[in-house]
Amino acid sequence: MPPVDHRRRLAVVWDHPFPRFAALAAVGFAFDLTTLTLLNRYTPLPSPVTVTLAFWATYTLNFALNRHLAFRANGHAVGPQLARFVPQVLGDYLLTLIAVLALQAIGLPLIAARIVAGATNLVFNYVLYRWWTFRRNTASTTRPRLSVVVRRPLRQHEDQASHVPAQVGGRAVTRHQNPAVHPVRGHPHPWADTRDSEGPQ
Repeated sequence: MPPVDHRRRLAVVWDHPFPRFAALAAVGFAFDLTTLTLLNRYTPLPSPVTVTLAFWATYTLNFALNRHLAFRANGHAVGPQLARFVPQVLGDYLLTLIAVLALQAIGLPLIAARIVAGATNLVFNYVLYRWWTFRRNTASTTRPRLSVVVRRPLRQHEDQASHVPAQVGGRAVTRHQNPAVHPVRGHPHPWADTRDSEGPQ
């Protein structure tokens, strides 16, 4: 039985954006809870204010981490991503604040209420991050262009005119040999001096 390549399996799993998003969500959530705890313990601010400050600080961090690491969307313009991120984060903020205040109203501590509210929004945020904020616009993807060289076929009368001999001074010459003769029409140029090629008067 061949040995199992655990590194390869781990690489395959890590290549999907959800495991990376979940790991970064854990980091961001730990940062959120730490900030919320510090604000709640060392400042006289009420719970809605401390939740709001910790929330927006965490989401700023999450946007940068998810853009570069989880969804690898740093190769696209950040302006449209921020424009789509604003309604997402506003909706998540309202849901989080309402959930925390409702859970506190029924007797749950602030930190526990924040953990419950954050856990319920995990799948919601992943769906919006992947298919809304950091979606890949295939229409704007540049495609390689093929350069086609089109050669104009030689006209039949030009090809024949270059090989039909012309009678000048009693001797036959081709158009390329006689610079005094027009290459297509077979008549002397008006500026050409044809006195040497003329026959006796």
